[in-house]
Amino acid sequence: MKCVRPCCRKEIPDGASFCPWCGKKQPEASPQQRKKRRRPKGSGSVYKLSGARARPYVALTAQRDVLGTFETAGEAVQALDAYNAQNTPAARLKCTFADAYAQWRMQPKFEKLSTDMQKGYELAYAKAAPLYDRQLRDLKAADYQQVIDAMVEKGLSRSSCEKQRTLFSQICEWAMAQDIINKNYAMLLQLPAATGKEERTLTAQEIERISSRQNDPKFGQTAQIAMVLLYTGMRIDELLSMRCEDVHLKERYMQGGEKTEAGKNRIIPILEPIYKIIAFWMLDSGCEWLIPSKAGTKLDKRNVATKFRALMQECHIEGVHPHTLRHTASSKMVECGLEKTAVQAILGHKNFSTTANKYVSHNDPAYLLQEMQKMKY
Repeated sequence: MKCVRPCCRKEIPDGASFCPWCGKKQPEASPQQRKKRRRPKGSGSVYKLSGARARPYVALTAQRDVLGTFETAGEAVQALDAYNAQNTPAARLKCTFADAYAQWRMQPKFEKLSTDMQKGYELAYAKAAPLYDRQLRDLKAADYQQVIDAMVEKGLSRSSCEKQRTLFSQICEWAMAQDIINKNYAMLLQLPAATGKEERTLTAQEIERISSRQNDPKFGQTAQIAMVLLYTGMRIDELLSMRCEDVHLKERYMQGGEKTEAGKNRIIPILEPIYKIIAFWMLDSGCEWLIPSKAGTKLDKRNVATKFRALMQECHIEGVHPHTLRHTASSKMVECGLEKTAVQAILGHKNFSTTANKYVSHNDPAYLLQEMQKMKY
């Protein structure tokens, strides 16, 4: 190959960009290609699939396992580097939301949850159907937020959205423990603003109407349950879960509860207006449950709630649900001057766990019964 300059025309190397003798640029020289940097051995590879594809770049581990496909080579390289850094099996990194939920609910702690809490998680999982086939490591806060936003558009309450966020948080925590992701995206979710609607309480006249139905053939048991809730402040499921062995009629207290550490196995005094109801249930039970079904099993919370709505219609009481009775009881305790620590102990509020460390006597059955006797409707 010769230089293109007429006055030079000296021999130069094939493919040279410039003449080494006169410095003339050679137009026929092909552009120099940059050599592609190779990845270190044993760190996997990235290659591009043929054809028009939305995600053409493939990340391949050193064990020849496909991590996934990506829009750009940079994303594929990042995924491969992250895999190598944490040394997580490729099969685990490809875990979908549905896979994660199935493995999360197989944990022993899920079996220890109450039946209602388990059903609550199952309902929340059903609302997350758009995420089922998505890989967890591809899901970000925006993906979870879309599920929340869809629930808001359907008119679901903030409480439902909170339960949905709780499920997402549990799944993210599980995935973090498995080294699939490194962030709990549920903590970044935006929930609808609280309505600020105040919980109503029952009036003395409404309580009297409920009490008058205690001997009614149709509504008797439901009215008795309502009266016990009004005089104990228990949650409906706490009463339905009460066992006969935890009822101490002679000492006039029950021991039970759920939901929080402070609420479990707490002392619940039995006041005179409900003493005969509890005593009758004890004699009539015939099994481990204080208020059993006809089959001898625990009463279903939903069936009781349905009967409670019918009772409220019969008594011409509107805007009331079973939890209203707990709220009414707590309001009446404060109104009647019970000590704050006693109210916290009886209701099982979570901040009582701190108070109890300083005031041990406030968990004494005799003391709590004495305080509860101040409560008058």
